Amino acid sequence: MMEILLERGLMDRSLHKDSEVVKRWLESPSTYPQEFRGKKLALWKSANIEDEVPFVPCLVWRVGQVHIEDVWLGDIWCEQKLNAVVEAA
Repeated sequence: MMEILLERGLMDRSLHKDSEVVKRWLESPSTYPQEFRGKKLALWKSANIEDEVPFVPCLVWRVGQVHIEDVWLGDIWCEQKLNAVVEAA
């Protein structure tokens, strides 16, 4: 997924931990879109690929709250299950 975002020039528009929309979802879970609930929404712009153990933080919906959890990028199966959202241009 990261390669696709880079290839298409969308990485700069991908969400990151400090995005205003992400902050709003964390502070007010009722604003988190229904279509994202039950999915892992990768914050690709905040991905840490420099470390020995590369990971990407993901938004997850759990028990009526939005949480951030790190997903290891060495797990190819898991990486294929991640979703990406980009902000409007």
